[in-house]
Amino acid sequence: MSGLASSLGLTPQGLADAMEVGAPGDSGASGACGSLIRDAQASAAQRAVAQQILHCPLQGAARQLYLAGKGLELLALCMPRPGEEDLSGRGRQQLERAAQLLRERLDDPPGLRALAREVGLNVNKLTQGFRQCFGCTVAEWLQAQRMARAYELLASARMDVAQAAALSGYSPSHFSKVFQRHHGVLPSALRRG
Repeated sequence: MSGLASSLGLTPQGLADAMEVGAPGDSGASGACGSLIRDAQASAAQRAVAQQILHCPLQGAARQLYLAGKGLELLALCMPRPGEEDLSGRGRQQLERAAQLLRERLDDPPGLRALAREVGLNVNKLTQGFRQCFGCTVAEWLQAQRMARAYELLASARMDVAQAAALSGYSPSHFSKVFQRHHGVLPSALRRG
C-alpha cells in the first residue's frame, strides 16, 4: 500500500467496505458509489470513477488494489483544486438554476446564450462557473443526465434500447457506444439483465 494510503489509514478492503462495492460481476449501483452516480451535483469524472469501481472485473488481490487506487482517485476528484475561488452564493444559485432548467428541458435544452440570459449570467460566467460548480462542461453535464435517465429507464425495463437512444438524442449505434463509455456496460446487456 502506498505511503499516502497508509498515512490516511486506508486499506483496500476498508475502501471497498466504505463504498459497499459488491462482488465481481455485481452490477447493482448501491452504496456511496451508486449514490454518486445518481447525484446530479457530481462531476462527470467523479461519476465515471464511481462506475469503474462498481464494474471492477478483477478478483482477489488485483481487485483490492484496483479498488484502493480508484477510491483514492475518487477522493482526489472530490477535493477542492488550488486556485479555484469559491462561487458567491448568488453565483451558485444562478448555476443551480441553470442546471434545474436543463433538467426540466432535457429533451430540448436551451442553447448557452439563452440559458445564460435566463439565469442572469453572461456565457463566459455560465461556462466557467458550470465547470467549477459541477466539474464538467454544460454539454458533458447534459450527456451525463441523459445517460443517467437512459440507465434508469433501461434498468426498470420501461423502454427498449432504440427508444432510449431516441429519447437521448442519439442513433442506436452511437447511443450504445456513449452508454457503454459512460456506464461500463452495453445498454442491451442492462436491458437483459
